[in-house]
This record gives sequence, structure tokens and C-alpha cells, in this order.
Amino acid sequence: MGTAIQPVAPRTRLVALLAVLAAGLLLFVWQLGSTGLVDETPPLFAASARAMAESGDWLIPHVNGLPRYDKPPLVYWLMGALYALPGQARWNPLGTWASSLPSALACVGVMLLLCDTLLRRPQPVAQPPAVVAVTAALAFALSPLVILWGRIGVSDAVFSALVAASLLLAWRTYAAGVGPWWPAWPVLGMAVRAKGPVAVVLFALTLLPFGWLQADLAGLSRRLRPFAGLALTALVAVPWYGLALLREGRPYWDSFFGYHNLQRFTAVVNDHLQPWWFFGPVLVVASLPATPLLLLGLTRAIGPLVLSWRRPAEPRPPSASLDRFAACWLLAVLLFFTLAATKLPSYWLP
Repeated sequence: MGTAIQPVAPRTRLVALLAVLAAGLLLFVWQLGSTGLVDETPPLFAASARAMAESGDWLIPHVNGLPRYDKPPLVYWLMGALYALPGQARWNPLGTWASSLPSALACVGVMLLLCDTLLRRPQPVAQPPAVVAVTAALAFALSPLVILWGRIGVSDAVFSALVAASLLLAWRTYAAGVGPWWPAWPVLGMAVRAKGPVAVVLFALTLLPFGWLQADLAGLSRRLRPFAGLALTALVAVPWYGLALLREGRPYWDSFFGYHNLQRFTAVVNDHLQPWWFFGPVLVVASLPATPLLLLGLTRAIGPLVLSWRRPAEPRPPSASLDRFAACWLLAVLLFFTLAATKLPSYWLP
């Protein structure tokens, strides 16, 4: 697999993180508010967030006085907090900076977390850990889908960043072997507040195959404590849903849970009909310019399973299992959204 893993010096870690931060700000924040809102969806998010800031009603988003039940409130809160700042005419004349900045900062945050994870837990590869860490962050950031959705004011980038953070924190907890068990779970709760219970589904679909491939489901469970963890996730996520149901009642239940979650998975909505193989080409395009490396990495990470599917592949030391974890993460997203009847390119972002 490569040479022995060398520890990363604190100075090297700091330089790598600063380089990634500079690249992220350049890619996602530079000239962020220089264009107006385009398409129909970002203006709806922006108008809902602005209405929250102006009305003081932070529970349910509204557009033109009508409730908007399609997403939970987290992204509206982030946008609304920016719209509540004074002097909008000077620093946010087109209204796009306040609505797009949460998406941009979410992508920068994922870059930093990817880099930091690989610096703290270098993997068994031949290249220097700092080079690997910075390259991984740039491979994520240069994805055409990430660049596009990281600069527009919708919920996808924030949701995907929170899913990524919860999964990376879960792997880091498992790889460390000691220390606190809980960091991933409240972040997962925030992901549920960003887009809904699909966050928990993707989290579980990643961890269960990974634990099986590692032949260490028991060890993974001991480190992450899933029952206590899900209770912590619920503690973060559920109160807002309860208040929304208490105030809005059946219309909210039918619209958010019935239409925007269950029906999107079981039936085609808004004419978003795509063939079952739709996310195959999306994978190829979305991972540019690193598509060949991604396919090679998938082959190396899960190849033993394909060749001997009756039993798990050989377990790896937890601290050296990140490639296998990443493969399970990617395949979880691919499987879940391939099975969904409604398909959109942005569903690939997590």
C-alpha cells in the first residue's frame, strides 16, 4: 500500500489548513454576491429567509404570506441571520450575498474538515500526508457540482456539509479508539434540521456496510454508541419538528413528510423522471477532474468484497480504514438515490 505513515508536524498542519482555507475562500466566497438570483428555487429561499428576518417569525418560512414547508428551518435561519444585519443596501444590494454565503462557507468547512482528518489520521499511501490532505480537499472543491451548488442559496450544500461532518467525525471517533463518543451525533441532528430524516438514512447506510467490511460491527457500535447517539440526534432535531406540527398541524405533516420526503422517494414529482442509471454519469461528471482516481480508489477499497462476496474483506486497522469508509459512503448515496423515484443531480452532493 505504501510507505510507513509519518506524523504531521504542527507547523505543516497549520500551513496545509491555511492553504486549503485560502483556496476555499477563493473558490466559493470571492465575488459571491456579484450576480443576481437565478432560477426559481434560490429566490424562494432568499425571500423566505428575508421574511423571517423582517417578521420575526423564525419557526415556519413564508413566501408572500404563504407557508413554505419544503425544508426544515436551518438554512433559512442562517440566511435570515445575515438578512437581519443592517446596511443591506451597501453590502448586499442584489440580495445574493446573504442567501449564498451559508452554502459557500459550508463547502469551505468540508474542505477544512477533509484536510484536517487526513492530517490527523494519515493513510498508508506513498505521498506525504500534507500533500494527500490538500489534494483531497481540492478534489472535493473542484467538483463541478460542488462549485455550482456551493455558490447558490439553496439547502443542498449546507445539508451535504453537515452529513459529511457527521460521517467524518464518526470515522475519526472509530479511528481514534479512545476519547469522546458523541461528536458526530449532534451534527447529524443539525443535518436533520437542514433537510430531514434522509440524513439519518445516509448515515446508517454508510456505517453498517463499513462495519461489516471491517468485520467489526461490535467495535464500531461500542465506539459510537448508536442508541445514545440517536437520542442525542433526536434531542437536537426533534423539538423544531414538534413545534411545527403543533402550530401547523396536518398541512405541515402532509407536505413535508408526505410529499417532500416519502413521495419524492416513491414517486416522480415535478417531472424529475430519470433512468435508473442516472447517477452513474453524474458520478463521472461530479468527480472531475479526479474521476480516474475515484474509480481506482473504489476498486481498491471494495475490490476484495466483489471478488469474494460471501464473506467480508480482510479487516484493516481502524486508523487506516478511511478509503473503505469513503467507498461505503459513496455507495450509500448511490444506492439510496438510485432507488428513489425522483432524481436530481444535487442529490449526489452528500
